Amino acid sequence: MIVKRLGTHLGLCALGLSLLSWTAGCLGDDCDDVWKPDIRRGPICADSANRCAQLANQPDRTLGFVINLAPANADGKPVSADALAHRASCVRDLLFERGVPRVTVAPDNSNVVATGSLRRVGPALELVSVANFVMSCATEAACADCEAKPVAACQTDAFCETLAGAPLDLARQCLLPEVPLSCAKSGQACDTALTWAASPSGACHLFSSGCLPPGFAAAASCMPPTLPPACTP
Repeated sequence: MIVKRLGTHLGLCALGLSLLSWTAGCLGDDCDDVWKPDIRRGPICADSANRCAQLANQPDRTLGFVINLAPANADGKPVSADALAHRASCVRDLLFERGVPRVTVAPDNSNVVATGSLRRVGPALELVSVANFVMSCATEAACADCEAKPVAACQTDAFCETLAGAPLDLARQCLLPEVPLSCAKSGQACDTALTWAASPSGACHLFSSGCLPPGFAAAASCMPPTLPPACTP
């Protein structure tokens, strides 16, 4: 994980994302203390280098943003529980006003999770009250385009992951090296059990989890009495 200042890298002002371009008081006065952008610092991406870099080039891509709120003020004094709840509420309201459809606040008010594009979420990332943010593909909407990507494009996309399986060599009763078979959203909830599955043509593969490529189905008929060894050349 890295912490990277993205103010100039994302070009928020050029994208029309800057909070400063908003009409003063358009959302009311209760949150004026929270809606202060930190222009010198800019948004801080605390995700992987690849993800931070790709985000800068894809302002309209739908992602899940975990926006971590600053637990202390600029002077280093911890924020009270009530003040943190106020910050979380104001960040949530700003995101709703920006047209972000899915926003939830953590029970302890430590972060706000939003599903949307950088173009819509961007102003919230600039706030002084925000410590940093990371991205996620956990929701149904986030990274939905991964499933349509060919494997080659998937392997270079920091927000997607390939689903790979080891083909079973029936003649030699051994497992061939894993091959990437399809693309999926990263961070999906998959069980960790070894899973035997058959391809649409009936070829047996062993997967390291229960997440299977489209067209593959778990097949008990593929499971040999013992786990086959790796094939040798």
